Amino acid sequence: MGRHGAMSAAQPDPSDDQPDPVLAAHDADSLNDHGPQHARNRQVIDDPERFAYLTSFSIKKPASAYRDAAVEEAARLWLCTERKSAKRDEDALKFLANYLYSNGLYWGNVDPRRAMRRAAVDAWIEDGNFAANSARTYRAVLYQAGRVLYPSEYPRPLDKTAPRARPTVPASPELVRELYAIAAGLPQGSRLRLQFILDLTTQAGLRAPEILDLRGSDITPLILHSGETVAVVRIHRRGVVDRLFPVVCPVRSKRLLDRARDVGRGHILPTPAGGRPEKYTIGNTFSYLKERGFPVTTVNALRNRWLVDMAATTLPTAALARLCGPSLFRSLAYQMDELPIYEADELAAMLVAARRTR
Repeated sequence: MGRHGAMSAAQPDPSDDQPDPVLAAHDADSLNDHGPQHARNRQVIDDPERFAYLTSFSIKKPASAYRDAAVEEAARLWLCTERKSAKRDEDALKFLANYLYSNGLYWGNVDPRRAMRRAAVDAWIEDGNFAANSARTYRAVLYQAGRVLYPSEYPRPLDKTAPRARPTVPASPELVRELYAIAAGLPQGSRLRLQFILDLTTQAGLRAPEILDLRGSDITPLILHSGETVAVVRIHRRGVVDRLFPVVCPVRSKRLLDRARDVGRGHILPTPAGGRPEKYTIGNTFSYLKERGFPVTTVNALRNRWLVDMAATTLPTAALARLCGPSLFRSLAYQMDELPIYEADELAAMLVAARRTR
């Protein structure tokens, strides 16, 4: 674990000063690393008329310095993009300002140089419960703005004949183990956040919005015939229970049950006020790791790891469909290269064994 030598020197997480260590919403390191430098490097306004037009709009957020700063910084960024139409400018300004506002509210200041890193943008879009069209719009606007500051991080827009992007590759088992090991050395607030994210994705296959929606009352104990107690996670989708998933790993099951008992009917990862966590909570957990030199991944990659692992078990297909939901087979269609390869004699032996158990 030589590459993780920085673990012991990780900066204290301000969330540890909160009554509940999972509620942290600020990282002092990030507050100090970006703002002053960005202020010194602001571009000269070379189109005052367009800038005035952009800053004439506002966003539906409470009146505050965060809102004003988000609009101004969004205007400065968008001013560096090609002007296509007044309507395009208005819509893009509002999309971009909303994102900068959310990012600034989390970190404690509005800083485009931090917010527009590709990893932060992708995490925010992934963690958001956006409709497909909204996600595409946000991505187009944020990527165009991101290229202003970090052109090498963002691909140029693809033409309509370009091949569809490859689905997310599953996180490797080695990376999952490494992230658990990293979590053990983090300050308490960051450690618990990362552990819960890993537990819920790699053990029960939750998506990002499902993690954010999860409450303590959705995790209940189940006593098996052996006397062992496991956690059963009730996963909601579009307001109704979509599936139930037993977490059979003793350590992770106990951690989830303990958390459920602590928060009661509250969210597993609540805000400091006790509400639903913000959509960027998970993405910023991985940003926290990246800023400290640790490897990172995404919820999609972790969930795909879980799907591939589930598909490689000997569970009946009907049980897999119940446990994983109807998206299992559609998702696996893009992950065939990750599945085990069986010879004909192995497949024949499995089919014979399955016939005998009917």
